[in-house]
Amino acid sequence: MPGFRVRINDLPEQPGERKISQHWFFLLIGLVLLAMGLKGLRDYVTLKGPPLAELHQLKLADVTNVVVVPEIPGSARIDNIWLQTLEGAKIRYRNRFPYFEEIRRLNPDYGLLLDETNRVWGITKRSGEILDRNYFEEYNIEAKSVGKICGSFFAISGFVLLFLFVQWERLSRAGKLTPQSLATAPQILRPVRLRQIMLWGAIIAYAIFCVTVIFPLLAGKGPVWMVPLIWVLGCGVIGNGIVAYFRKHPPKGS
Repeated sequence: MPGFRVRINDLPEQPGERKISQHWFFLLIGLVLLAMGLKGLRDYVTLKGPPLAELHQLKLADVTNVVVVPEIPGSARIDNIWLQTLEGAKIRYRNRFPYFEEIRRLNPDYGLLLDETNRVWGITKRSGEILDRNYFEEYNIEAKSVGKICGSFFAISGFVLLFLFVQWERLSRAGKLTPQSLATAPQILRPVRLRQIMLWGAIIAYAIFCVTVIFPLLAGKGPVWMVPLIWVLGCGVIGNGIVAYFRKHPPKGS
């Protein structure tokens, strides 16, 4: 339904309306990001590949054929190679993997640690040393690599927000940040109206409910336009209903 929309009425500020300092959002968001970051870092540390007892070694001397696959047809750049054995096994080894040239040349001093699906989990040497086990764990276990990158980012972001919260709270307690001084500060530093937070919080909660519950239930069970219609009408009813209630019930003492 092109052009269909519902307008949410303005919620003007009312006398006596309670406001919340924005630094409390730093605390809330910082704690959430820190928790997500620590969970990601925990996944990075705890998730491991299969134990050595479940892996078998492929000696490169047992490889009978190497098939080179270019990045694009006709290109001289190699994307990966396929190693083939007498038993008919095929092992894919990418150009980005460690010791690629040694594996490609079938250097007898090297071998591969494989699972039952012939996925590579490490490189072996003639001396028995196992190389780059952690690299292949990060490559094969997506949650481990995601935890390393996203976990670090979220944890650092959470620490920064919590540090800003502590500094803001310290200045407030010292009387250096007062409601009067913040009234003329940039918009991002000014206190936020509690009723406005409740309004947009309800709309965001409805959006989450639609995405996680309503939309999956309606998937494939009706016309395509039904989903945006439910979303738009629901936002309009909830938003305008809250605005009408707040207008009818001003803050006590106003």
